[in-house]
Amino acid sequence: WVIILSLVGARLYYVIFSWEDFSGNLLKIFQTRDGGLAFYGGVIGGVLGVFIGSKLKKINLMYLLDFFAVYLPLGQAIGRWGNFFNQEAFGTNTMLPWGMFSEGTYQHLANLGEGYASLTPVHPTFLYESIANIIIFVILYHIRSKSKESKETGRVTGFYFVLYGLVRFFVEGLRTDSLYIGQTSIRVSQLLSLILVFVGIALIVLAKRNTFSKDIPVVVLDTDEEASQVEADTETEEATEEAIEEIKETETEALDVATEETENEEVTKETNKTQEDLLTSDQKVETESAEQNSANEDVK
Repeated sequence: WVIILSLVGARLYYVIFSWEDFSGNLLKIFQTRDGGLAFYGGVIGGVLGVFIGSKLKKINLMYLLDFFAVYLPLGQAIGRWGNFFNQEAFGTNTMLPWGMFSEGTYQHLANLGEGYASLTPVHPTFLYESIANIIIFVILYHIRSKSKESKETGRVTGFYFVLYGLVRFFVEGLRTDSLYIGQTSIRVSQLLSLILVFVGIALIVLAKRNTFSKDIPVVVLDTDEEASQVEADTETEEATEEAIEEIKETETEALDVATEETENEEVTKETNKTQEDLLTSDQKVETESAEQNSANEDVK
């Protein structure tokens, strides 16, 4: 659903804002070999696909969007090189050392006419966006790791909207093939970028309040909860083992104390017996002495 609706959305977006190129021949709508896929249309179609998938699988929508939002910039970073190989999506003239020039840029600027120097290098807008998307991927990957702990569902999607919206607004201002709203000078992608930024900020605020963390099915959180359960079980086992060791140590100490007390009692008994024997001997000596004295008196 996501891939199919992304492609359909990308094409419809381009056709709607370039209707004068298709109104005379509707079959051209299905001819995509010459380009004509708009990224924002793909995002809209992709979100619709994720929504349908979430309803069919009964999984929290924002949780799925958070997952896709992390890896989407990585796909964009790679996909932007398609602009380079197709020689399209050029920027305005520049004298910066990394400006690019090719036969494609020459033909494109020549067709644009006045205001552009066809023999002068142009901004490699595809490269700007590719590098920016790699940076966004790294940032979102880190944010998602933290969001798993805090359960702030929707936070990753919000940051993606903000970060990519800002990047696209800047890059779109440099491009020479932008789609405009009617006959105005308002670039469609720049307008959508601003909307995306504000929507992203709102999502971040709502995610902070755990607005989207409700009703997340257990099937979605299996990995996280299993890891937490394993960790809890491990801690319980360790605590149990420590308690058993403490009990064993206590029993050993008690046994040692009891043994020591028993030995002390035996020593005390032996001492008392010795004292009794000595007392008995003294009494015998005194008795014998008394008898001897009595005998002596009788002799006298």
